[in-house]
Amino acid sequence: MDVLAGEEVKARPHSKVGLKFNRVVKAGKATALSVSVYPPHPEGKFLGEVFDITATAEFSGVVTVELSFDGEGLTEAQKKKLRVYRNDLKKYSVWEDVTFSIDTKNNIAYGVTDHFSVFGVR
Repeated sequence: MDVLAGEEVKARPHSKVGLKFNRVVKAGKATALSVSVYPPHPEGKFLGEVFDITATAEFSGVVTVELSFDGEGLTEAQKKKLRVYRNDLKKYSVWEDVTFSIDTKNNIAYGVTDHFSVFGVR
């Protein structure tokens, strides 16, 4: 998916992943690939897919990562407890909570990051 230079730039590199860059300095591409091999989260399984998100676009500030999730069978209270986690997949890295907000009506979890790596909802 192409990422254009500018302010408040949006990209959708996967049907379940959206990105909103505060500022893109140099245009590039963004990808979001579903991955099946990743470190386990110490508190249990992820809800749905885990994505390896990358971008060649150069940006400043933060990026809001939007992850759609299957909320079927979850109560409103359970949805509100969901979190977005990021793991850099480096030695000694851990799952870091980067949650910004949870849209329980539309089943979308939002996280904020200053770099890309692997992201999941649990």
